[in-house]
Amino acid sequence: MKEIAIIGGGPSGLFLAKFLPDFYKINIYEKENNILGHYKYSLNQNKNIFLKILEKPNITLFRGVKVDNLSALKEETVVLCTGGKPKEEIKNTTSVFDQIKQWFSGKKLSVPRNICIIGMGNVTMDFLNLIQKDVDSVTVTSRSSLLDAKFTNDKIRELSNVYNINCFNNDNLLEKPINRASKSRKRMFESFVKNEKNPSLNLWFNTQATPLDKEKIRLINNKKSTILDVDKIYSSIGFIPNLNVNLDPFKKTYMLGWCEDAKGDITDSLTKAKNLATKISNDFKIKSTKF
Repeated sequence: MKEIAIIGGGPSGLFLAKFLPDFYKINIYEKENNILGHYKYSLNQNKNIFLKILEKPNITLFRGVKVDNLSALKEETVVLCTGGKPKEEIKNTTSVFDQIKQWFSGKKLSVPRNICIIGMGNVTMDFLNLIQKDVDSVTVTSRSSLLDAKFTNDKIRELSNVYNINCFNNDNLLEKPINRASKSRKRMFESFVKNEKNPSLNLWFNTQATPLDKEKIRLINNKKSTILDVDKIYSSIGFIPNLNVNLDPFKKTYMLGWCEDAKGDITDSLTKAKNLATKISNDFKIKSTKF
């Protein structure tokens, strides 16, 4: 039986183990005692689908095993799924991701009433969900347009029930949808209903945000500068690949997930894992397991 090593027990590695043929012996090496990587800090996570994958008899999970050098592995085929790590923190800001990890560890979050968050991905959306009862006004900035902002529609739709959402600097994308994706977002934002009891959520698109100190931030859009005074500034600017393994030129090595491209949600992880399983199977002229 051919053996394949997967380095990392996050969603990408586990999905890959699911899609590879059952006649491979798959060894998953996870450096922590828990699986799922950063996904374990996501709200509304579905852990059971991953636990079910680990029930497959051809899959063995080795917890608490850190692989630093691929030459130490017995397997000749290796897939790196080592994930991503947060980008360097912006000066005068507090990390949103660190706040979420504290919440998951059981610590109560202390958030002031008027805040600004740099970064508009799903990590920010989860944080907004956690603090909805603690704030009066939140300003969130993104360098991208409304169409290209990194949040997924389901996350912002959920927030629309507990926040009054206002959009700034969206380049009329809502008024003139140009494709199916923008039409979908147009319909979604038009469906939002405001409730005066909800806190305000102000989304600034196409905006460069620069903290001037811990309570003052400059927002620049189309060469126009706006200074906001807030109680606290947070940042959630994404991740970078975390490829901290010494490679072995004599091993067939693949990369998958955030260690290759540190972006995308759980659906992207599933799709890319399925595609790589097909590629690996084709490389060895073996048909992949169907989804």
